[in-house]
Amino acid sequence: MTWTPFYIDLDGVEAAVFGGGTVATRRALMLSRAGAKVRVYSLQFTRELEEEASRNRYISLERVDLSSADIEGLIGDALIVVVATSDESINQRILEAAKRMRRLVNYPPDGRRGNLIVPFRGETSYGLHYAITSLGATGIAARRARDLVGRILEEDQGIRVWYEAMSRVKKLLKSSIGDHKLRYRLYFIVEKDPEFSRALERGDLDGALRRAQEIVLQHLQGSSQPQG
Repeated sequence: MTWTPFYIDLDGVEAAVFGGGTVATRRALMLSRAGAKVRVYSLQFTRELEEEASRNRYISLERVDLSSADIEGLIGDALIVVVATSDESINQRILEAAKRMRRLVNYPPDGRRGNLIVPFRGETSYGLHYAITSLGATGIAARRARDLVGRILEEDQGIRVWYEAMSRVKKLLKSSIGDHKLRYRLYFIVEKDPEFSRALERGDLDGALRRAQEIVLQHLQGSSQPQG
């Protein structure tokens, strides 16, 4: 199996969580906070989950005996299925049903038995997002790696300056150039420009942005020159 990372907007996406314990609670809360509509199936639920469901319209709890339930019927239109009961035989039934239905399946005890792994995520104070996973080998190492990456990104002023500069360059290009292919090409021309890079190495964000504007203007003027 080849694993491919994505960031996905879950607003309005339907999800089914099987289990009502601590792990199921964490997954249900995470999905609902991301905007997903979450149905949780179990005979019992944590107090935290019950309290959250009482005030969160994105979470609904259904008391179901999963040992005899119609699993495919419970999955319904859910795109994401989380398997987190305490019964291995029930978990196996849910995994098999969800895979037959071609759904994204997260199995927290062993991520490789599903096809959707939830990474340890982080965000810098200036907006850069990152995620780390061991693909189910060891969550502890992945969490510690996430924390280390976060500290490095916060302390590295060079990355912060590049983030600020290139995000502004992108906005400049979008506001001044309609041709997306030209925008894409200029974006990397600016990145590789020696004068632009030297300005950022000095921490001169304003100077780097002036140079980016010069590059864009030069290309605009060049493309507007009459041919022949």
